[in-house]
Amino acid sequence: MADAACRDFIRDATVVLIIAVVIAKPVFLTPLRTDAEPPLGMTDLLASLQPNSIVGYVPVKSPFTTIMNRVAELLKTDIMAGASEDDLNKMLYDRAKKTTLKSSCSSLDYLET
Repeated sequence: MADAACRDFIRDATVVLIIAVVIAKPVFLTPLRTDAEPPLGMTDLLASLQPNSIVGYVPVKSPFTTIMNRVAELLKTDIMAGASEDDLNKMLYDRAKKTTLKSSCSSLDYLET
């Protein structure tokens, strides 16, 4: 009885191992990229800015403050500054509470069940 249970266990473990190898094979055979993608250029960054874009930076320390003030002048936009990423998130949350969300949907019929 114990031999039969042992054989069943080995058979089941072998099947699970084969399935795991079949599933994992594409992941391990995927070649890694040795060349990093280049960073976004200034033209790409400027092209992505919209009039309602919100720009922010962390931390509020020199030389970041000087650089970002100059960027704000050149872009003619307000730039949020925070001591931490959490501060920026809170500022964005507080700013969003003052704004009503605009929907492109004319009705909300799709929400009805």
